[in-house]
Amino acid sequence: MLAYFLVAAVLPTLILGHGIIPCPGGLPPPTSLTISGCPASPCQVRNGDSLTYTVGFVPNSASPTMTLSITSTVLGETRDIELGPLSNACTNMSPACPTVANQPVTQSATVPIVTDLHDGIPAQLRVTITNSANAVQLCALINLLMM
Repeated sequence: MLAYFLVAAVLPTLILGHGIIPCPGGLPPPTSLTISGCPASPCQVRNGDSLTYTVGFVPNSASPTMTLSITSTVLGETRDIELGPLSNACTNMSPACPTVANQPVTQSATVPIVTDLHDGIPAQLRVTITNSANAVQLCALINLLMM
């Protein structure tokens, strides 16, 4: 019986490369998450690298716009990552905005890694997409190791 439990627990991680880490508070998790060049969590990154992800989710309401926000937490300190034009999640979304309630969509972005940290310091990115009413449509956490 334990062997079946281990297979059931480990197989999704092996297939996806890393498991989806939902945000606390019951915020909607993505339906899928792929991180390029990251075969397993935590993703190892260096200053100057870029992190490219594709996330799938199902909006719970129609919206003309979607906004991407990403925060990073390192050593207990959380900071917003300046995204500029990337904050318009519709730019890299399929199907594009406006979204339709309960219609699956995917969104992709490439985020530059800018840090002075290294030596295996753990960090975590929080990826959030909100609709035009500022309601969270997805929230996921990505674990990193700063190398």
